[in-house]
Amino acid sequence: MAEDLQDSNKKRLFYSLINIEAQSLSVNGQTLVFQDHTLIIVSEGQGWLEAEEKRFPLEKGVGFLFEPGLISRINAEERGLSFYRLTFEVIETGGSKQSGMEKGTREGILRSGPLSCRPFSQCALLLEAIYHSRRSTEEIEWFAGHTRFQELLLLIMRANSSVIQMKGAHEAVQRSIRYMQEHYNHAITVDQLAEVAGVTRARYTQIFKEVTGRIPLEHLNGLRIERAQQQLLLTNDRMHDIALSVGYSNEYYFNRRFKRSVGVTPGQYRSFHQEGLRVFAPF
Repeated sequence: MAEDLQDSNKKRLFYSLINIEAQSLSVNGQTLVFQDHTLIIVSEGQGWLEAEEKRFPLEKGVGFLFEPGLISRINAEERGLSFYRLTFEVIETGGSKQSGMEKGTREGILRSGPLSCRPFSQCALLLEAIYHSRRSTEEIEWFAGHTRFQELLLLIMRANSSVIQMKGAHEAVQRSIRYMQEHYNHAITVDQLAEVAGVTRARYTQIFKEVTGRIPLEHLNGLRIERAQQQLLLTNDRMHDIALSVGYSNEYYFNRRFKRSVGVTPGQYRSFHQEGLRVFAPF
């Protein structure tokens, strides 16, 4: 019961339509400054847009979500480019009160960047209905326009949910990898890494393997062995000290893991490379 109450009080984002415009571009292109959250959806033609020093192709059925303050240049190819431009505000709600529009689309289901608007036939019908509703003088038609805008967003959210989830999973894995790189010399468990990633242990192991091809502790061991190799070549430290410095609790386990990964023991690895340096030394 308490968990249900907590979920009901969770802050959520609501998207409220401000305006919709139908625009066309020739080959000359246009530079746009977006003051509000803006969604563009291409209805005809081809082109590209430049945003944050990246170039994104545009064609029928492709959308792009901009955050406020972003500057973008939209260019059309020979046959021109037609698109709908929808501006909206993001309202954060929680419990019984509304709060400000603080984090916008960064934490919502929709994320800024390119979007797939499929099936486009349904999107096109909703866009046309929204466009005509916003130009009506009747209040009920304005309300209808807002309702259809929610339907449009739902359609786009469903079309892009797998992409958004994968992007979120990749970011979660990268957070845990950064944690490994900074704390490899300490004892680290999968539970700790899952907590850093912000997902359950089972889900973390699954998405880590999907992104990297390895399970988390394999990646951590690889990182530790790389650091050990560097120390073996660059220092004269004892094996016991190197083992502790890269996160292994004892020399015996370190030797076993090192040989399994590299094919030789740490002592053999050091001797082989030191002999190689003496052979090829110009002096």
